[in-house]
Amino acid sequence: MRRLLRHSLIALCSAALHEPAYALATYEAVGALRDTGCCHGATGIAAGDIDGDGRDEIVFGSGDSQHPPTANHWSLLEFDGKRSLYQLRWQSPPYLPPVTSVNLVQAGQSGWLVLVGLSSGEVEVIDALTLARIGLLPATNQPILATAVADADNDGAPDIVIVTEAVTVLYDAETLEETARLPFGAPLLRIGNVDADDAVELVYSSGHVVEQAGTGTTLEWDYSNNGFGVDIELLDVDDDGIAEILATKGGGLRAFDAQTETTQWVRHTGKQILSFTVRDVARTRGPSFSCSATGMTASTSSTAGRCRARLSRRARDLDRIRR
Repeated sequence: MRRLLRHSLIALCSAALHEPAYALATYEAVGALRDTGCCHGATGIAAGDIDGDGRDEIVFGSGDSQHPPTANHWSLLEFDGKRSLYQLRWQSPPYLPPVTSVNLVQAGQSGWLVLVGLSSGEVEVIDALTLARIGLLPATNQPILATAVADADNDGAPDIVIVTEAVTVLYDAETLEETARLPFGAPLLRIGNVDADDAVELVYSSGHVVEQAGTGTTLEWDYSNNGFGVDIELLDVDDDGIAEILATKGGGLRAFDAQTETTQWVRHTGKQILSFTVRDVARTRGPSFSCSATGMTASTSSTAGRCRARLSRRARDLDRIRR
């Protein structure tokens, strides 16, 4: 059981949210349920206070061994205050075509939305509070790899961002009308400001940094010959007010400066990094990030322009999460 729990935590933390607390809550909730499939969180796990009660609800995708790595359905968990644990509130019927991406996002006046990406290239938009289907976005004919909500085109209004291997499609979050189509795609996308201007950029794990201004698309950095890495996050590691691109590849963690188009530093862990996320794990009130790898975790704080990697081969951090 301990070994199974560890692997479940790592698998869930490798999904969209990377939060061990939500991963553990999801594991505990689905552990007592039947016919929920397997691979919980493999196509996405996200959380947010959908009903405004002060407790986050959790949305995650699940599948079975006949449809890896896609999922047959997605589920919604809510916190039961009387029992002090998460319970299954709702589970979707099986999907065909299968689900490839699940995300919970907050989209301005539209409130909380569940975005269900399908292998057919469509995205189902669902009101997370009422569970009513709002629309179906026919983005592409390729499987959906990722979704997000952000002002991706820098016009001051939120966009639904849909990503496949080869294309990114933007929809207005209020009207659900397509506003832009970019010839870039990747398994993972982050959105934030990584240079000196005020606009946000779309940063792809494939190595592309793109700025979208309305319908105009500018490729600001092409590092696609190498690619940034398997997993990426944006974080200001040198305290200059501009986010750097943090990426994992093999057993290394790298920091890229998109403004100078250079690699700032590389940290070798000696272990395969499964996932990492940006959180103030040390409660320093400054930016920090943490990694998850086979048999080890790492926490790194970035304060006063210093980034110190403290890698531990001990598994007791995961043991602490289990307890």
